[in-house]
Amino acid sequence: MRSAAFVIILFLFFNAAGYDAGIGRQAFFSGEEYTVTSKLDGRAFGKDNDDLNWQLTARGSDLGSGKIQRENQEFTFKINELRPGMSISAALRFGGHGRQRPVIFSFFSRNPFGEMRQLERVKIGLYPGSSPVAGLLDRYQLPYEKLNSLEDFQEGIVFIGGADFTTQPELSESLQKGLARGLKIIVLPPVKGEIKMPAKLFTKTTPLQRQKIKDLRRGFDVLPLAYGIAPQVVGDMQRLRFSNKGMAAVTLESGRGQLIFSGWSLEDTTNPTGIYLLRYYIDPSDRNNSVENKD
Repeated sequence: MRSAAFVIILFLFFNAAGYDAGIGRQAFFSGEEYTVTSKLDGRAFGKDNDDLNWQLTARGSDLGSGKIQRENQEFTFKINELRPGMSISAALRFGGHGRQRPVIFSFFSRNPFGEMRQLERVKIGLYPGSSPVAGLLDRYQLPYEKLNSLEDFQEGIVFIGGADFTTQPELSESLQKGLARGLKIIVLPPVKGEIKMPAKLFTKTTPLQRQKIKDLRRGFDVLPLAYGIAPQVVGDMQRLRFSNKGMAAVTLESGRGQLIFSGWSLEDTTNPTGIYLLRYYIDPSDRNNSVENKD
């Protein structure tokens, strides 16, 4: 678990405007204590100081503060549990440098779906029903239907928990029929092989690189990539190859239907990014449901 034993190494560098983090955002669950170890250059402490102040703030409120030592740079913090679905961003600073650029930490509620009343109206299907994704949906008490085939599902959102297009070539036709019915289909890891579909079927193709997960919602971490996607139009066909290289996600739009191949791994349930990515796929309008730090 990402708990007290969890350690992040923060590489902080100096420049004319003070020291900088250069690691981007980090995501945590609220209501849990974390211990972080920084690696500050000796110049942060000065010649005669063996300790240095640190402070974590959000919207003017102090979420945690204390001192680190030159030889022991561990510090511990915890914020109270947030309301269901809520997130906040906080600024971590060391010393008294007003011009220092902060490290940004984002905290997410442990209850991602509690306030989503629209879930009662959203139909969710899972194919195959035996997919490990079922455990994730069960854990957060999301209502869904286990499918024996995609043809069994007429409207709503379908999560496909793994596919091998080499051994399941018929799945391509099922996906196309689902798009024609206006389904939103999200294909999650593991995915292998290659799929070809008529290019004229799609009105828009949007690839996303690994780092672009942060464009989906403020506060996301960069998740591990379980598979990569190489999209290419060859003649009149849209071809997608799946391997350990390529884009992290590709969205294909067709009329009212949408087909999303998402290579980001959701295995680490101690990282809020994975489960909130699942929430984003259910409700993309939720991308900026956060309270940003204004310090």
